[in-house]
Amino acid sequence: MRPERISTMAFVLFFLTVAGLLVWRRFDVPSELPVVVVATMGSPVEVGTTSRRGEVIETDAGEYLTLRIGDDLFVAMDGKTRLSADRLYDTERTLVFTRGRIVVDSRGAQPVLVETNRTQSVLTQGLATFINYDFQRLVTVAPLQGSVQAHVKGTKDYLLVPVPLNISEVDGTFSKTSFDPEKGGAAPFHTWVNAVLPPK
Repeated sequence: MRPERISTMAFVLFFLTVAGLLVWRRFDVPSELPVVVVATMGSPVEVGTTSRRGEVIETDAGEYLTLRIGDDLFVAMDGKTRLSADRLYDTERTLVFTRGRIVVDSRGAQPVLVETNRTQSVLTQGLATFINYDFQRLVTVAPLQGSVQAHVKGTKDYLLVPVPLNISEVDGTFSKTSFDPEKGGAAPFHTWVNAVLPPK
């Protein structure tokens, strides 16, 4: 065989191998969980609206929104909140939480990861409020039922959070804080969330 023909055959074989691997990888990806708006107040977004993985979801002042992800994860968004669902599979659920206030109700055995600029919080079969004061670079993690495991990126700190904590995104320090969902400016949002979340 001539060297040119051997080179051409090697190139074709290499190309077919790579193409086959790409096709196999494309069809091997697990199916994505649906994200559906199940309740709104003051928002132009309609109940039943769907979102896809990676799509940014935002609320303006005075707007509330509740999402259902799959069958057992609910995320309620206060006004002036931004997040995206980065990973939406049966075995992996990640929310990238950029600013505002959310309530996460995780009812299944699969944990959900709530990620901010410098923190990663894991919630499994529990209910928690997360507040991202992006202008202050401060995150509040407040468990309402169960506990949250929080991690400060770039450190070896993994915290089991049974009580509300403030975590600084400047230096990674944390401190206990008081949090009562029935008091303060966020009380109407929490009252609405309690009314729209389906019973367990």
